Order: sequence, then structure tokens, then C-alpha cells
Amino acid sequence: MFIINSFWYKYIFEPTLSLSSDINFFENVNYSSEFGSLIAANINFYENITETSVSSFPDFLGIGTYQDPYLIYSASQFIAIPNKTTYYYRIMEDLDFTGLYHAPKEFYGYIDGQNHVLSNLNISSWHYSTGATTGYVGLFGYVQGTGNGGIIRNIILDNAMYNVSGSFGYFSYFGGIVGRASTGTRIYNCHIRSSSLFSTGNSYSEQFGGIVGYIESSNHALDSCSVVNTVLSCSKVSGTNINSAGIIVGQINATMTINKTFVQSCSIDHRRVNYAEIKGAGFKGGNTNQYIYDCYMKDVLITGNATASWGVTADGMHANGNYAIRSYAVVTASIVGDPGKTIVQGFCPISSVGTSTSSFYNVDVMGYVSGSGGPKTTAEMLNQDTYIFSSSWDFDNIWMTGSLNGGYPYLRDNPPPY
Repeated sequence: MFIINSFWYKYIFEPTLSLSSDINFFENVNYSSEFGSLIAANINFYENITETSVSSFPDFLGIGTYQDPYLIYSASQFIAIPNKTTYYYRIMEDLDFTGLYHAPKEFYGYIDGQNHVLSNLNISSWHYSTGATTGYVGLFGYVQGTGNGGIIRNIILDNAMYNVSGSFGYFSYFGGIVGRASTGTRIYNCHIRSSSLFSTGNSYSEQFGGIVGYIESSNHALDSCSVVNTVLSCSKVSGTNINSAGIIVGQINATMTINKTFVQSCSIDHRRVNYAEIKGAGFKGGNTNQYIYDCYMKDVLITGNATASWGVTADGMHANGNYAIRSYAVVTASIVGDPGKTIVQGFCPISSVGTSTSSFYNVDVMGYVSGSGGPKTTAEMLNQDTYIFSSSWDFDNIWMTGSLNGGYPYLRDNPPPY
């Protein structure tokens, strides 16, 4: 075998290889001019791989392609991901961010966390996105998908502490995983556990969410995610425009669906001096053409206040949407207002606008409330036949019951931790 005009990169291979070494050799790639001596090896070929700038990633193994992604072994390497990159990344170990400063970046690439835990992430200040007057907070601040980019999957965020305050002049976007998701962002199997997400101070308008703060444009997906045992609080001091909050997504301005996602044992408190609104407290707020399939929110406490004529809307599944299909809610709400102010409480467990399909709420916990969805007693909701005979839920492939989740149905491929 002849190998002509080919080089190998020192961060992939050691300078001298033994007879038993294996090499993954890539055709049509120009590597760095760092060489070692090739003695003998088994060579595997991968064709049509392109590489743009290995030299700018000196601390990563891999070349940033789908076949050979950049490998992340430490929290410091994660923090070193460059701004606005479109490369492929793979997390190889659990990452502990204790004592490290993380500034959320714009991210246009693909990252697979391989279900590793990212623990003790601490964010305490706003960071800037597409303009000097736009701020964001999140594991990733601003995400945009082009081609195979804008994809975040298989990440568990545990014991995160976001405590962001201070004045901000214009729009701000706050999310546990993504602050602001633009065209084509896709989030799969991402989870937040035992975390505290707090936002205080001043801004013109804020979109605040547990997984994503704000979703805009088109071609999005949010699938098999969850927020568990987490406290969320958005208590902005002042501001003049709409603010939205949700444990999964704060605000959506896009046509999209949320699938196989749940909220368990969480609280969300959204208060503002002159305007406060919880839109889609469990899942999302936003415009029409949004759908929820096979989702639930259980043991959730929602608190909000109203100090202006706007009042408060505290919608459980979503606001201004169309359908919540095969979903349920077990939620309590507390609305606090100043004396003399009118509180407009539109707490709806399934949908404030449109029609829910095959969805239920616990009437023993919540009482009879406005909106769509069928009221069921606790005994009925703990009975699998309620879902099968009333609405044909799929307990062979999607749902199951057992000792988890207090006897309520849970997702077969996305089970709760307890």
C-alpha cells in the first residue's frame, strides 16, 4: 500500500506508533505540519472529510467533523469552545464547573453530551448576543441552526446556579440550556436537575425559561427533555414591555412542537413591579401553531403578581396555542396582587386558546378551572384505564406506569428520576 502526500496531526496520534497501533486515516484532508514517524499500523480510511482550521483548537482531540468530532474531557475545554463555531463536539466525561467562569457563547454547531452530567455551573452576569443592547444567559447564549448545526443533545445539567441581576436596557433572554434559539435549533434529551435559576433587576423585556428562554423563526425541535426539582424565579424590578416565563420555554414565536417532555417537582415565581405574566408556566407561551404531544407537568407550584391593569395570566401548558395532545397537569397556582388592583387569573392547565385533545388535569388538586382538558380525580389519574379507554394513550410504546412518579403515567423512554 502506498500513502502519498498525506500527513497526520500530533493531537490525534503520538509521535511514534507501535506495531499494534490503529490509525484512523482520513482521505482528502490537509493536516498540520506536525509529523511523527510512522512505523507500522492498521489503517482505516474515511473519505471526503473536510477540515478548516485545526490549529485554532490546540486543546481538543479530533478535527471537528461528524466522523471525528472535537472531544471534550473537562469543563475548561467546554468553556474554551470558540464563539460562533459550526463544528461537531462530543463530551467524553462528566464535567464539574466548580470555581470556573462561564460566559455563554453563540453556538452554530453540533454537540452530543452522551448523557454526561455537567455539574455546578454558575452564571452571575448578562452576556451579549447579536447586538450591544441584547443580553442572554444559558449554557449556550444564542444558538442558530444551519444544515446540521444548532443541535444540542444528551446533556444533563445538575446543581446549576444562575443568579443574574443588574440593569439592562433592551431585550434579554434567559434559559438553562439556551438563552435564545434562532432558526433551526434542535434540542434533544436535555435535562435540568436540582438547580436554581434566578433573574432580578431591570430590563425592557425578558423571556425566561428553564430549558430555553426564547424560540424564534422556524424548523425547531424540542424532544425528550425535562426539568426536575428546580426553582425558577424572575423578579424584574421594572420594565415596560411583555415578560414571559415558563419552566420549559419562556416564549415561542415559531411554528413547532414539543414532544415527550416533562416537569416534575418544580416551582416558578414570576413577579414584576409594573407588569408580570407567566405564559405557559409549565411549558411555553407564545403565538399560535404550537403543539404539545405526550407531555406532563406534576407537582408544580406557580406564583405571580399583578400590580397593573394587565393583571396576570398563569397558563399551565401553554398560552395562545392550539393543541395539547395526550398530556396532563397536576399544578397549584398562587397569584399575589397589590391592594386595589384587579387580578386577572387565567390559570388553564392545558390551553388558554384552542382545543386540547385527550388531555387531563387533576381536579382534586386544582379545582375546576377554565380552559380545555378533562378534569379527573386523583384516583382516576392513577388508573391507567382512564387514559387508555378515554383517549387511547399508547402504553405499549410511549407511556408506562409503575413505582416512579407517584403512580402517575410517565414516559417510557424519558423516565423521571423518582
